[in-house]
Amino acid sequence: MEIGYTPNYAESFIAGQAAARNAFRFWQRYWCFPVYFILGGAIGISFGWSLNYLDDFVGGTTAFAVAAAGSLALFVMGVGLTRSIARRLTARWIRQRRTERPMLFSVEPDGLQWKTGQSVSKLGFSDIDQIFEAGPLIGFLVAGSAPFVPKRAFSSPEQCREFIKNVFEHLSEEAKRRSMGQKSIRLAVA
Repeated sequence: MEIGYTPNYAESFIAGQAAARNAFRFWQRYWCFPVYFILGGAIGISFGWSLNYLDDFVGGTTAFAVAAAGSLALFVMGVGLTRSIARRLTARWIRQRRTERPMLFSVEPDGLQWKTGQSVSKLGFSDIDQIFEAGPLIGFLVAGSAPFVPKRAFSSPEQCREFIKNVFEHLSEEAKRRSMGQKSIRLAVA
């Protein structure tokens, strides 16, 4: 099977996030959250101090509760907005420096292969730790990376499922066990 497509840098971020969810422990993924909580607390305290004038209307405890709720809302919105903007800006900056080039993907008897111009990347079936689906992608968890194939590269959902089933058959037992943890993979190989 040989498929041609042009990769999208935004898809690389989706694959990276999905790989992080599948490979890293909770604390490894969210190590920066305590910093966000401290920042949220500081926002809440300063917000509470600035809302002292509410003391005349609702009382000190209610004013602090309003400030705490406001700081939590600001925290959630700030983290979400920051992550969204950072992901899009990074993809845009990469695209400006290096244009996306067409790629040829193929399934070989010994593994998977990606070709771009003169470059060839091979991934042996024995190296794959897990296969996963992440929105519009089919990803492969490998020691330090997460190569992927976008679902849009396949001509039909049936071809995509057949691809997943084909790759799944070549995985090690441990990789099969890990891959079966995701419902979409279980449905594809059933």
